[in-house]
Formats: sequence, C-alpha cells, structure tokens
Amino acid sequence: MIKQVVTTVKMTPVAEVVSIPFVAQFLDEKRNFVPTPPCPHRPRQCSTSLSG
Repeated sequence: MIKQVVTTVKMTPVAEVVSIPFVAQFLDEKRNFVPTPPCPHRPRQCSTSLSG
C-alpha cells in the first residue's frame, strides 16, 4: 500500500552521497583526500542561493 502512495506522488529516494569529479587529483601519495582551498566567492554564492 505505501509503495503505491509513494510512487503516485512521485517520491524517489535520494542517496546520501557527494560526487567528486576527478577525485584522483585530490589524493596525496598516501591516498589521503586533500581538498583545494575554497574560492573566496563560494560562501556568498551558497548563502544567496539558500536565501532565495
């Protein structure tokens, strides 16, 4: 019954994953993840997209 209701309202599961394209370029010689420093404009872009 619940499956019929969920598919009727077109609900789909969302995976709790973050895709990182070209992840190999962020790995050091010990295979630890080393991200690049963030751009100074990213927090402003994120806050404006979240606020409206």
